Amino acid sequence: MTDTATRPTDRVMPWAVFLGVSWTWCIGMFLPVLLVRDLGLSGWLVFAFPNVIGAAAMGFILRSPAQSRRIVREHRPMLRLFSWVTIAFHIFFIKWFVDARLGIDGAIVLLAVAGVVLGWVMLRPRGGELILGAIAFMVSIGVIGFILVYGAHHAIPSVAPAAGGKAILGSLELLPVCLLGFGLCPYLDLTFHRARQHLNYGASRRAFAIGFGVFFFAMIVFTLWYAPNLAAALTGRVLMPRPWAVAIAVHLLVQSATTILFHFRTLWDTQQRRPRGNWPVIVAMLVPLMLAELCGTRELAFGLDCGEVVYRAFMGFYGLIFPAYACVCMLPLSRPAWPGWTRVLLFIAAVVGALPFYFKGFVVGEFFWLLPGVGVVLLVTGISRLGFAARRASGPGH
Repeated sequence: MTDTATRPTDRVMPWAVFLGVSWTWCIGMFLPVLLVRDLGLSGWLVFAFPNVIGAAAMGFILRSPAQSRRIVREHRPMLRLFSWVTIAFHIFFIKWFVDARLGIDGAIVLLAVAGVVLGWVMLRPRGGELILGAIAFMVSIGVIGFILVYGAHHAIPSVAPAAGGKAILGSLELLPVCLLGFGLCPYLDLTFHRARQHLNYGASRRAFAIGFGVFFFAMIVFTLWYAPNLAAALTGRVLMPRPWAVAIAVHLLVQSATTILFHFRTLWDTQQRRPRGNWPVIVAMLVPLMLAELCGTRELAFGLDCGEVVYRAFMGFYGLIFPAYACVCMLPLSRPAWPGWTRVLLFIAAVVGALPFYFKGFVVGEFFWLLPGVGVVLLVTGISRLGFAARRASGPGH
């Protein structure tokens, strides 16, 4: 980050809440819906535990704020792209699912209103991002309480989760992608780096462990609870009870608005010069809105809701593109350095080579094809590491 003068603190709990909320995305709030529908409880398990452990590990692996700052400095373009894609992903999700599928008209307007209100909270006081994280978490806790009480007295439409040996096998085929993606994406997340740079090493370990092992884990357990219901809403053939739908929408909107604000804040902090025009903001907002609008006029593609196809395509960034970059260009994390054009070209080759397999796995739903896709990424990573080792052996003079 640009705030190189920040003195590390030991304020564990506020930063733990910040971390848990910063990682509660339209992935943690919705991907388990698809996985439980298609793969049952085993799908949630292969999503949840690599996610929690991979995110928490960053607080242990990065041993100093200086190491985090150096990673941000040397890999700034890709880390900033990570934030822009994340912002666009949330805007698409709110327009497509909350508005069109959950039936909350004007969801994008509500997201903008929530963003303005929460942004005012974040920017007014010192440490406003910590206050915003606490507010967002408490709102979701309130929603959880309401959903539990309302669901005890009302029948909510649901889809039966998948079960059986085929679901378990599919989950095992998905596991390598989850290990790769959730193990490496945290190092491209500028909000994680913001937290790491504000904490000393002891506090970092505790904050990351509690943030993801307690606060974030609570959020994805909640997702598991409502997954069969949102799977029913996704079909578009059932009408969810209005109070229930509004409560879920509040959870999705507040968490999404908070995530967007956190990433806009880190983008502002890491810009190297005054931007020429606002084209990144325009692209990040208009493109996902146009995609969601197009999906509203089409029903099925590859046997899926058109919006779900786009959602899965967005997941390709976090399952393939970003972890492949981390594998090929960022390792070893103990020696952050500009990767050089050779490794950048190898990264592009890894993505191009693995993309057909990921498409068959993520979009078509034939999870077996994810295995050779991960194999391509690991093969190119091995080539990159051999080149790195050869350069080290040749010494600084070569």
